Amino acid sequence: MTDFNYTDTTLKIGGKNIDFEDPIQKVIGHDCVVYVLLEYSNLSDKYQNQNIVAIDQHGSELWQVDPSPNSKEKNNPYTGIGIEEDQVIAYTWDGISVILDPDAGTWDNPQLSK
Repeated sequence: MTDFNYTDTTLKIGGKNIDFEDPIQKVIGHDCVVYVLLEYSNLSDKYQNQNIVAIDQHGSELWQVDPSPNSKEKNNPYTGIGIEEDQVIAYTWDGISVILDPDAGTWDNPQLSK
């Protein structure tokens, strides 16, 4: 895994600085991909209900996650991200966890986690 670090709205990876419109809440690396969770409390329109971005080890954006479950009915941003049993799991404001597809940014298997 390539080394990375971040401060506020900038991720540094692969010798590149990647600037986001919103503050970074959490960054995790898994299988040569870095997953960036942006702070959900005051998201810009670009990241509303889609506040996870995947970056490859060279600093290129792979995808922005699909809109969160139930986001058509209400605001439901992603609030957490982690690795469980070698899968990338994202958590939403209303208590749903989903498994993220690392190749496409789509999600599957929504489960109530609260």
